Amino acid sequence: MRLATEIQIDWDDLDAFGHVNNLAILRYVQTSRIRVCEEAGLMKGSTRPDHGPILAATGCRYLRPLYYPGVVRVESVVTGIKHTSFLMQHTIFDDAGHTAATAEDVLVYFDYLHEEKMPVPDALRARLSA
Repeated sequence: MRLATEIQIDWDDLDAFGHVNNLAILRYVQTSRIRVCEEAGLMKGSTRPDHGPILAATGCRYLRPLYYPGVVRVESVVTGIKHTSFLMQHTIFDDAGHTAATAEDVLVYFDYLHEEKMPVPDALRARLSA
């Protein structure tokens, strides 16, 4: 699954040096990650699901600063699906199309009632692979 999300840089995303703070970039990645999960049907149902994704790991490489005003484009792709987890990679672009950062996530399919990981269901595996 591949998805692109455009996000307006907000004034409160800036740090004391006048560029977008590293935590704001992780929020941009989170926004895109949630959109991928929504498109895969993982965010439907009750506000407290019995099972679904949980973020197990995330990492980010900051390559160039982002500035206000502006729009960032986050391109996210599911790059692998394992037995109980799936991997996402994100590329964050500035308004000129330059790569500002790259990020990667590991999401585990989780049983919230029993607090343990569980196999990625076949139907979800198919949607994420599309």
